[in-house]
Parts: sequence; C-alpha cells; structure tokens
Amino acid sequence: MIDRKYNGPLTAIAVRLYGPNIDPDQLTSILNINPTQAHKLGDPHKLPDGKIIHRKNGIWFFKHEAYSADVDKEFGVFCDKITHVLSLLKAKGLSFEKLPGVTEAFLSLLIIGGEGSENRTEQVVKLSPASIALLGDLNLKFEITLLWGGE
Repeated sequence: MIDRKYNGPLTAIAVRLYGPNIDPDQLTSILNINPTQAHKLGDPHKLPDGKIIHRKNGIWFFKHEAYSADVDKEFGVFCDKITHVLSLLKAKGLSFEKLPGVTEAFLSLLIIGGEGSENRTEQVVKLSPASIALLGDLNLKFEITLLWGGE
C-alpha cells in the first residue's frame, strides 16, 4: 500500500493475471507463491464510502514495491522472489497465460514520482541486459505507467 506521507519515488512491479474463471486458490497452489491481491469474479468488495460492489473479473497479482528510483535494482529483487515460479512453469510446460482461468496476463511497472517531480518532463528507466533477459523469461506483455505530480 502506498504511504501518502512519504515523498520519495515509488517503484512497483507486478505479475497481473486476469480472467472471469480465475480460481485464486488454484493459481496459488500451481505457482507455489502467495498473491499480493486476489479475488474471484463476483466477490464482494467494500468501498471507502461503505458501499458494497461485486468484482467484475477474477484477478491474481504478485507485486513487489519499494520507495526507490532504481528500477533495475527493484526488478532484480522482484525476479529473485519469483525465480522458483518460472522454474515451476517451465517444468510443467506452462506459461502465465496458459494457467487455468487466465485470459490476460502481463507484467506491470508503476513509477510514482516523489516530491518536486510534478515539474519533471523526463523520466529515464534503465534496465540492464540481465533484467531485459529476465523480461524475456517471464514471457509476458509489459505495461509501464509513470505518474507525476501532487495529490
């Protein structure tokens, strides 16, 4: 969860799996890692205003986040956490997109600028050759979101 009192940059990297027939317990069992967030289609969710809604899709996310501008370092930490998952998938002849119930799978990178970043016009994201190779090993679509400015 993002700490709004902290003014440094935040880097978040996640494997995101979506699908109306996702069974989070089944995916957790197959991947042998606990998700950061998961729910089934139709699961109830309480909004901050107290209203209850029902989820419109199933999801399973595994995320690493840190208050750091060093994307390459944080990507390495993330990959260290999921190396065994990639080995399991490879041994089973699977990919994230071929898991039961998954209709969409991607890797997301979110970078939120820190204090004073609202005036920035440029953000450079550097990935080492090793990180780029790991991106290939993940075999996922890659989504990047950059957010700058105040509340």
